Amino acid sequence: MSNNISRINSIRMTGLVSGLETEDIVKRMLMSQQTRLDKAKQKRDFVNWQKDAYRSVITSMNEFQSKFLDILSPAGIVRAGSFKSTTATVPAGMAQYFNATASSDALTSSVTVNSISKLATAQKIESVGKISSDIAMQITDIDRLDDVSGKTLAVSFNGVTKNIVLDSAEYITIDAFSNKIFDYGDFKTYINGELDKLFGSGKLKLSDTITAGGEFKFETVQATGNTVQISGANDVSVALGFVNNAANYINTEKTIGELFGNSVAVGGKVKFSINGVEFIADTTAKMKDVINEINKSPAGVNISYSTLSDKFTLTAKNTGSGENIILKDLALNGTDTSFLQAVFKGTPTAIGHKTDGEDAELKVNGTTIFRSGNTFNIDGVTINLLKETPSSFVENNEAVAVKVDSAQIIDVIKNFVTEYNKLLANLTGLLTEKREKTGGNFYMPLTDEQRSEMNEKDIAKWEEQGKKGLLANDPVISKILSSMRMAVAGTVETDHGKISLASIGIKTVSFLDDSMGSAIGLFGEIDEDRLRHAIENDPDAVMKLFTQQSPLPKNAAGDLKTQRYNTLGVGQKLSEIFFGAVNVTLNEKERGSLIMKVGTGGKNMIIDKESSFEKQLAEMEKTITKIQNRLYKEEEKYYKRFAALEKAMAKLSSQSAYLFSDMNRQNNY
Repeated sequence: MSNNISRINSIRMTGLVSGLETEDIVKRMLMSQQTRLDKAKQKRDFVNWQKDAYRSVITSMNEFQSKFLDILSPAGIVRAGSFKSTTATVPAGMAQYFNATASSDALTSSVTVNSISKLATAQKIESVGKISSDIAMQITDIDRLDDVSGKTLAVSFNGVTKNIVLDSAEYITIDAFSNKIFDYGDFKTYINGELDKLFGSGKLKLSDTITAGGEFKFETVQATGNTVQISGANDVSVALGFVNNAANYINTEKTIGELFGNSVAVGGKVKFSINGVEFIADTTAKMKDVINEINKSPAGVNISYSTLSDKFTLTAKNTGSGENIILKDLALNGTDTSFLQAVFKGTPTAIGHKTDGEDAELKVNGTTIFRSGNTFNIDGVTINLLKETPSSFVENNEAVAVKVDSAQIIDVIKNFVTEYNKLLANLTGLLTEKREKTGGNFYMPLTDEQRSEMNEKDIAKWEEQGKKGLLANDPVISKILSSMRMAVAGTVETDHGKISLASIGIKTVSFLDDSMGSAIGLFGEIDEDRLRHAIENDPDAVMKLFTQQSPLPKNAAGDLKTQRYNTLGVGQKLSEIFFGAVNVTLNEKERGSLIMKVGTGGKNMIIDKESSFEKQLAEMEKTITKIQNRLYKEEEKYYKRFAALEKAMAKLSSQSAYLFSDMNRQNNY
């Protein structure tokens, strides 16, 4: 609240008679109280600076905690999985037949894949024969055919589209009676000749014969794997007697009704089940949408359509022998639908062509075994079969080599060490940073008047200097740092004996060694060879050094408290230190020391209100309000007095003017 509030609320016309600089006089008369107000505000702003500094510490500790001290974090050093990385190496001669991964449990196992006789396959059902009909053409009106002479027939062969110019002179003759005669042999010769020129000799042709009804077809010489589509202007398609965009494959963008007709449905709907999962679809639904619904359903199958084979294929997601696909067309309103039979053909009780799945067969450690899938686990080693070994294959007798993946574990530890050093250096810097002075006095927050006399750049520089050393020698942070240093420098008692970070090649800078600056307690250079040796020779001990929990309760006292501390892993010790500093809870007994001091920064208003800084700031605001109110009253009092003076002087001036005027009148007489 500004001390100028009264001047905003009322406009005072003073000094008009007396000629006094009333505003300046009042300002000087209130100077001592204004100074009190400025100092109170500076103290409040300084506390806010400190609060922000504490909260920056909380933020950095929270970030470190969530990354390294959270059991769910991939980089967490309290997570056993971070220290259980293993590698499995397949013998060179077997790498093309299978690959392998290993869990930490596989370290004591020996798995030898001698040979692979058979891979597991999935049960499959595919359409009986092609879904589409051959592209049929039928010429019934020779005049129409003659009329489209010179127009083009577009032929798409395996995705490449080219045009044939129709020439009636090649296949229509005029007899002695002026009748037009269509000769299919000439028509076939002409069209086939054009097809040979456009796509290569003998790849695509018209059928050799024409039916009694005058129908003939497009045929591909290479019977499978070719896609054909023909199109043309409307009069061309009518003259040649084909449905425009006719193809020897289906377009799944089309609807069920367009592809299979309404006879497969009841009341415009189809109903069917796959492995007991029921589906209902309108005949207006696109086939691609039906395919998507089946594939994402819990039916456990994948359905696809191939333009090459012109067939639908349904494949079980589970491999191995046994009935993994059961298809049924279901009734609607008491009448059977026949969608699946239209898609896969066959009979209502034997839909489609079925190929049974088979189990994988292989020899492991000299014993023939069978598995329903190509990926399975043996003694902690996950085997993934790739292909069968040939009949002439000489059996392999070399085991899968399983060992600890020290490189990945070292990366986890190095990442922790790097970030720990950054945090420790930052906190140590805050404790040792000195407050800056200007003119022999410490930098303090600017008053309103000082701020009004400076530009933004100078204000920013001032505040930068003023915010240095705010947490110098802070006892709360000092205690946290001391605990962190003890946690990483001490030993941990495990069933593998006493072990420390230093014993596996991760040393801290000595408390007597200041070679790394003031941030004593930092980790020094890691001896990677020593660390790798420790991980590969006793990975369980390294894991426990970081992750071990104590069987003793947290509230243990006396010797038990010491015993508990000595059996806690480094990560667990740090976790408890951080919990004690930044834990957010309504239970004040478990609330972190830094949270008790400055709260959560708006994340929990109850906890914020109970923090010592917020209580202190609330009292400061009360003091500032009292000083402001007193200043306002004094200001009003002085202005009223000066107003009375102005009024008296105005009256005196008026009387003097009257007397002077009266004297002049008498002298004139």
